Amino acid sequence: IEERPVPQSTVPGERTAPTQPFPAKPPPFDIQGTTEDTLLDFTPELRQMALEQLQQFEYGPLFTPPSEKGTIFLPGLLGGSNWGGAGFDPETSMLYVPSRTGATMYRLLPGDQDQTNLGYVQDRQRGIAESMTLEGLPLFKPPYSRLTAIDMSRGEIVWQSAMGNGPRNHPLLQGLDLPPLGNESMTTSVLVTRSVVFGTMTKGRTPDRWGDEEADRQLLYAFDKEDGTHLRTFLLDGRSAAAPMTYLHDGKQYVVVATGSANTAELVAFSLP
Repeated sequence: IEERPVPQSTVPGERTAPTQPFPAKPPPFDIQGTTEDTLLDFTPELRQMALEQLQQFEYGPLFTPPSEKGTIFLPGLLGGSNWGGAGFDPETSMLYVPSRTGATMYRLLPGDQDQTNLGYVQDRQRGIAESMTLEGLPLFKPPYSRLTAIDMSRGEIVWQSAMGNGPRNHPLLQGLDLPPLGNESMTTSVLVTRSVVFGTMTKGRTPDRWGDEEADRQLLYAFDKEDGTHLRTFLLDGRSAAAPMTYLHDGKQYVVVATGSANTAELVAFSLP
């Protein structure tokens, strides 16, 4: 663990720690902090558009404090590995982490002294999500959801794979031959088997309207455990906020996913013929 200098608060009267702890290994499995290098760069024009959009906010590396102008946090409130966690294989010391590249903007406003004794309060402004996009396309580099395999014995990333095709059909991306960009959806914990890693998606986000026709039904993803090759996406109505599970019955292996909620909740089982 290394103590590194971090940006300081610009809010009058607020003091922040001059350093914060950073693990030396493994490297981050998703984007941490906002810099010009993290911006969309499929074309010079897109990068310039993203850069101009970014200027309305404060931004910087991890631990950049909230500000009166509004600071972009990346990962944000529901970004990174929030909230599903990861899956570990004790036989190979491999950790499999699903994550989402989602940003959040935090702005501080002077407190209304008739309502609070705080000098500053959080701005509850709505509609901020669109201001961090280019007509619905995220400002930042994809994949917008990903699965990362980390060798914990060496502290190194072995592979990363996008979860879903993402907004490849967006008008700003027409004519570009792009790899899967990852659906901007929240991920859950993964199921690790001897040869396959399974992961599920929760609800879709705004950019998914530029994704596959059935992006909202892409529930369960299967990846090769060794190299991250996408094997199959299973389509199903409803979303899941639970980790898949597996069991053996009468010589047949099953994978089960809990989907829906309240009156629509059900367990859905998959198996080989």
